[in-house]
Amino acid sequence: MIPREKEFKLIVIYMYICDLYDNELKFYCHRYSNNANPAFTDQEIMTIYLFTGYCQKYFRINCRKHSGCYPGVCSNHSGPMTVIH
Repeated sequence: MIPREKEFKLIVIYMYICDLYDNELKFYCHRYSNNANPAFTDQEIMTIYLFTGYCQKYFRINCRKHSGCYPGVCSNHSGPMTVIH
């Protein structure tokens, strides 16, 4: 079972990635695959990458955009999510 804090962090990361993908990334990136029905969406793949990097402490993630949705999980400052290497 995943700890509650990590579960909320995963949800916040996914929400941020979906917002970013829908507003910007879908115009710039395209997954090249011969699979017409992929098991994972592009957003889910990016979320998995960022979440595992965060859990393995490869980098730190400061998420502020959706902090109001999950108080205590992220910083309460307004602004975008940032990945710190």
